[in-house]
Amino acid sequence: MTDFYSWRRQKLHSPEETCIQIGNVDSHVKLSEMLKIGNEYIKAERNYYKQHNIRCVILNAAFHGDEAVGHMQIRRVYSYVDNDGIEKIGQNECLKRSDLSLPNPNKPIGKDNNYKMTVDADLRRILLDICEKHGLSIEREPERNAKHNRSKEKVVVDKERERAIQETIERQ
Repeated sequence: MTDFYSWRRQKLHSPEETCIQIGNVDSHVKLSEMLKIGNEYIKAERNYYKQHNIRCVILNAAFHGDEAVGHMQIRRVYSYVDNDGIEKIGQNECLKRSDLSLPNPNKPIGKDNNYKMTVDADLRRILLDICEKHGLSIEREPERNAKHNRSKEKVVVDKERERAIQETIERQ
């Protein structure tokens, strides 16, 4: 048997976490503007779930203004009620029971065609609309395989690799 913290970190049970950052170290919005945009986005996200019959609970939203670029982290969990009336955690099943469409309705559900892709695209559009309402110009199309789209684990591995390369260069 595993302890609670190990269980919670398992991909199947862990909450989804999204980081929203507007800009980079060289050019970013002020924290006060990030707070306004973030609060407006949280309200819009909740409305989106309600409109599409999605059982999603936003567990928390944390604003981080103590780092190089202010950003917001949102943790959420998706649930559904099974045939026995028991509420269960499950993103795929929750979204399957919503009124969303697949990105490509003519193809089977899979890694490249699922309801989460629809949610992510819709929420990105909502965030960009809010940013534009606040006078910001943001790229509409996400970069594929961009450095900033890496997972936290990948960032750590890449930094360790870069540090090792730099140490090797300095020794030579």
